Amino acid sequence: MRILYVVHQFFPKHYTGTERVVLNLSKQMQRMGHSVRVLTYGISENDGFEQEGDFLIKKYEFQGVSVISIRHKIIPQDVSFTIFDQILEKILSQVFLNDAFDIIHICHPMRVGSIIRVAKHRNIPIVLTLTDFWLFCPRGIATTQKGELCHGPEDGMKCVRECYGNSWKDELIQRFNDAYEAFQTVNCVVFATKFLKQIFEDNNFSSDIRLIPFGNDYDNVVSNAKEYSEKSEIILGFLSTVTPHKGAQVLLEAYNKANMRNIGIKIYGDYFGDVDYYNKLKKIVDNKKVEFCGKYKYEEMPDIFDGIDMLVLPSIWWENSPLVLLSALANNVPAIVSDLGGMTEVIEDGKNGFTFKAGSAESLAEILQKIGANPTLLNEMKTGIHHPPRIEEEACEYEQLYSDIIGKGSSMQVKIDHIDNMEEIRKNLTIYGDDFFFDIKNKTYKSTGMFNQNNLKIITRISKRDTMFQGNFDHYFSVGMSALHCIEIALFIVNKKSTDIKNILDFACGYGRVMRIIKAAFPKAAITACELDKEAVDYCAKTFSATPAYSSKQVSEIKIDDSFDLIWIGSLLTHLDSDLWGEYLRLFESLLNPTGILIFTVHGRLVADKLKKGDNNYYGLDQAGVSKILKDYEGYGFGYVNYPNQADYGICISSRSWVLSSLENIPNLHVLAYAEQLWDNHQDVVICIKDSEGYRKSESKVDLTTSGLSM
Repeated sequence: MRILYVVHQFFPKHYTGTERVVLNLSKQMQRMGHSVRVLTYGISENDGFEQEGDFLIKKYEFQGVSVISIRHKIIPQDVSFTIFDQILEKILSQVFLNDAFDIIHICHPMRVGSIIRVAKHRNIPIVLTLTDFWLFCPRGIATTQKGELCHGPEDGMKCVRECYGNSWKDELIQRFNDAYEAFQTVNCVVFATKFLKQIFEDNNFSSDIRLIPFGNDYDNVVSNAKEYSEKSEIILGFLSTVTPHKGAQVLLEAYNKANMRNIGIKIYGDYFGDVDYYNKLKKIVDNKKVEFCGKYKYEEMPDIFDGIDMLVLPSIWWENSPLVLLSALANNVPAIVSDLGGMTEVIEDGKNGFTFKAGSAESLAEILQKIGANPTLLNEMKTGIHHPPRIEEEACEYEQLYSDIIGKGSSMQVKIDHIDNMEEIRKNLTIYGDDFFFDIKNKTYKSTGMFNQNNLKIITRISKRDTMFQGNFDHYFSVGMSALHCIEIALFIVNKKSTDIKNILDFACGYGRVMRIIKAAFPKAAITACELDKEAVDYCAKTFSATPAYSSKQVSEIKIDDSFDLIWIGSLLTHLDSDLWGEYLRLFESLLNPTGILIFTVHGRLVADKLKKGDNNYYGLDQAGVSKILKDYEGYGFGYVNYPNQADYGICISSRSWVLSSLENIPNLHVLAYAEQLWDNHQDVVICIKDSEGYRKSESKVDLTTSGLSM
């Protein structure tokens, strides 16, 4: 997908929470194969711009992310107040003359809200993620001029009364109407917390709303392993912008009241030119155990978290989901937070930290005294920490959301009925291919409707021993969904419903990469897990309620006391020699019910081509192994070599004709389809049915390579 992320300001000049959300998401989406660009407003920049009429444009890269920064030549005074700017729309339209985007994701609409109207005009779908209150509160922090929490603008009239005065009445009412238009125009609005979602809903902002928690970048995480005794010194850390609404003054006042000699404080953060406030803070506490450490870099956070014992977020405004809080928990550091906003959705008082009454130095002081009197409490806090989601998880959810939105706008809502004649199936699947495919490149899943992906209740817990998981959540789960697509094709061809499948065998199941998807798609079916690794089988039995069956290196010793409507074998035969192929295929045939379906995967032309091009590291072969396997493959249609230093396990590649010829030796298996690269856009898929009435050898085989289904 081609994704444009839009944000009010961006790196390197601006580096607070929302900017970090955009950067992390952009980099992760690029790792997942998408084309990404960031559009921002250069509010505090002057260098490097080129003039375009009354506007300035600058293109640059930051940490591998392509960025377009725009700004007025003369920045209007109300640029951070208004939502739409008719003049700005003109320059934003230019962005789309040379760049086409599949979706636009706005992560903060300040200064760049006009992109909403431009995208609407060009029929580009829009996702809007709200990280604060700016859309209905010009101040952004939902507090009045008196510092009181504000529950909503009352159609702009409360803004007139409490913050701006009657001279701003028309502008504020117009701004509220524009905010409502923006909210209604976008395709979906996303919140990271239930709290912020509820605030907007209470103010009659309604749309297609989703909850997607922020993900943490675990590449920048080092777990704090400190343990505490009754004599331990405790260092509290404040890591935020040093501005009044962040509440550093509350922390320092509480510190004075608590008067605990074994507690110190480190204050990190930029005060953004508010010298008076910064100096005021320094006067509150005259104690060498309170350090003002100044600005810090994101890359320094592991060291900072290793040097503190608790994070303190004493905000006096409604925080949404501060990334620094998520980072602290990821680094195994508990937190003390004020009881406002979304922070209490993350911190459970007495379990992974403490909460106190917002703005109350007395309430916070009581907690500091409790910790100072018994530092071992922090040991309990650490055991209660649940690490927040990874950036990979957040990106996966957004990726699916993008696909859903794009699909709603483009897919042909055509029902595909079963057709008995195989030639008609081929013809119609080609016609309706856009409604029936799994496209790895664009990570898009569409189907006949047999399985509703959005409603699949997938168990997402992954074993630490699962070698199939390489840290990429997106690919891990997409492989399982790709297997489900293969199964769906098989059921469609033989005119079976998902409810016809009562008994399923996942052979070589590993730790459930595919089984978790099968379990979600066939919730009432009995599933058997078979694997050489006994711990993997036990894990699947416990996690997915599967019946355990332990495999053996000797096929004749494998005992499975059941028969099956569906057998899935993903990437087993790809590692066996030709003799074992025959033994396993006969075993699988014997385990099928009379009309049971067998689906297995093979290494075909794609793998052969990769090895020819020198991509042997991926497959774990040395050059001698590559030469041998390719020679046999090209001479006989099948090549096998052991992996280096392994006596009985290796890799094979097989031609389509060799596979089909081998299956002729299994008299009760009828080949229905051979599809190149159908599984994970990598392995070929073979679909067979046990020979029965209605499926005879005389019928032509379906080659899904040319049917539109192997996309």
